[in-house]
Amino acid sequence: MFPNQPVILCADDSKIATNARCAVLQDFGYKVLCAYSGAETMEIVNRQDRLDLVLLDYEIGDTDASVLLPAINTARPELKVALLTGSAELDGFPGANAVFVKPLAPPKLAEEVRKLLGGGE
Repeated sequence: MFPNQPVILCADDSKIATNARCAVLQDFGYKVLCAYSGAETMEIVNRQDRLDLVLLDYEIGDTDASVLLPAINTARPELKVALLTGSAELDGFPGANAVFVKPLAPPKLAEEVRKLLGGGE
């Protein structure tokens, strides 16, 4: 890992979707961690020293973003969180830095992540 390499947590109860997102982001040079439940997401948020972004699926098995976002924002107020949803009607969500509607093509995902992490337009 490069010292300044951004670290992203992908959190989704669908292992196939999460692993695919992780692979795409790794291909674009990010260090990526995966979580498959709300509990695992919070465990990583609380123990991982370097974490730059959480890509959080709105519904994640045992919980959802209405519970996890406030918990993440309380534990790590500086941490950026992008919400992933299958609903185009959810265009904003309190506590989220961005909302992405799934499916998101790999180049678009990488572009949006780069913007969130301060990499320009």
